[in-house]
Amino acid sequence: MKILFLAILCSLTFGICHAQNTSVVQGTMIDDRDDQTYQTVTYTRVLPDPARTKVVFTWMAENLNYDMEGADCYNDSNENCETYGRLYTWDDAIKACPLGWRLATDEDWYLLSFAYGGNCSSGKALKSDSELWTSTKRRGTNTSLFNGLPSGSKGSTGGYFGLGNSVIFWSATERDETTVWDWKFIRESELQRWYGGKMGKHCVRCVKNEASVK
Repeated sequence: MKILFLAILCSLTFGICHAQNTSVVQGTMIDDRDDQTYQTVTYTRVLPDPARTKVVFTWMAENLNYDMEGADCYNDSNENCETYGRLYTWDDAIKACPLGWRLATDEDWYLLSFAYGGNCSSGKALKSDSELWTSTKRRGTNTSLFNGLPSGSKGSTGGYFGLGNSVIFWSATERDETTVWDWKFIRESELQRWYGGKMGKHCVRCVKNEASVK
């Protein structure tokens, strides 16, 4: 995590590094637990420091769909799981990623966001250009190949909400004993950082263990 923190600090010190300083390579990975195949995306970001430091980090380009106890499909529909992945409580999300991968942290999300212009504008590049978004204004360009979908969530009291309009992703970073920092697409271009209780159910994006700096 120290690598990611230093990369973010460097970005904030020398100015935002926009998408033209980030290269993207697609790939795939197989979850050995259930043989599901996931699209992945590896970002190589050139930081705007005097040394032109390169940071390389890899994300799943799809929401996790690992069937574990307590995980839900939106509206209890298996078809929604196939399209959007599953929804997890935070306690489950922390242990849901396959070996060699982990739940994205607050630092991971900041690094990804600043690679595409920062929280106020990166949502456009990170969201899919898909008709699954019910409003054309909410669609993205997916220039990042992150392919964020409007997967919705499940509230702590049991109701589903947001399918077609929004998505909330867990981070692994706790705010306090009862709340966690999360990241969400809820507006036209913003990637919003906020916090919520641990008992709601949201989407999971896994990242490969530790980024590398070159």
